Amino acid sequence: MNQPNLLIIGAGAAGLSAGCYAQMNGFRSRIFEMHTIPGGLCTSWRREGYLFDGAVRYLIGTGEHTRGYPMWRELGVLPGRGTHYYDEFICYAGRDGREVHFYTNPDKLEAHLLELSPEDEDPIREFTQALRELGNFDLPLDLSPDDAAEGLHFGRIMLGHAVPMLRWLNVTVRHFAQRFRDPLLREALPGFFQCTPPDFPMLMLLMTLAPMGTRSSGYPLGGSLMLAEAMARRYKELGGRDRVRRARERDSGREQRSSWRAPGRWQRTSR
Repeated sequence: MNQPNLLIIGAGAAGLSAGCYAQMNGFRSRIFEMHTIPGGLCTSWRREGYLFDGAVRYLIGTGEHTRGYPMWRELGVLPGRGTHYYDEFICYAGRDGREVHFYTNPDKLEAHLLELSPEDEDPIREFTQALRELGNFDLPLDLSPDDAAEGLHFGRIMLGHAVPMLRWLNVTVRHFAQRFRDPLLREALPGFFQCTPPDFPMLMLLMTLAPMGTRSSGYPLGGSLMLAEAMARRYKELGGRDRVRRARERDSGREQRSSWRAPGRWQRTSR
């Protein structure tokens, strides 16, 4: 029986993932990429001994206890590389010279914030309690149940975290920050993410920080490019074929590009 064919445009994280799962499910796939390396926006680079990462700051599902871990294992990302688990995710330096350290451990974060601003005890404890409640929230990868039994299982998972999620669902970061009396804390919370829009949801901030406290989320050592390269290797191991630009050449006055499909199988394609 003929294998169905799948052509994928772009060897970014999404394209590589699609290629890997296509190969696992009986498709014959090929990925087309204009760059000389895989990864797309999932990339990093080194300068003078330092690693600059332009993409992944944390990866949800790095803990073996999470539902996301099998997916990263299937894609060749984990295991085989170390994971850095943050003790402190962000340090915010205020205009008054003080600093807010966003520790990933809710107890440590709570003690630090109370030391900075004892008069803000109520919103501080509300914030850190939400982190504790959402720390073990482990969302299934497939949000579209195949049958009633799977839907019921999904419902049980969601039900256990429904109260804190509904409580924070319509609260924005800027709105919650206004509850603090200390100007540093009112300023630091919206600065958790760079360029936070006014309507940025508080639930998104909580769901970023909470999994770090339970080691469900961490930074893959080696950076984003190594992560993408690991996925590209896995794709080839599964029999996938890549076509990525190798170099620009001039042939008969016309610029051309050299592309690759698999190791040792380079092809040249006109622009």
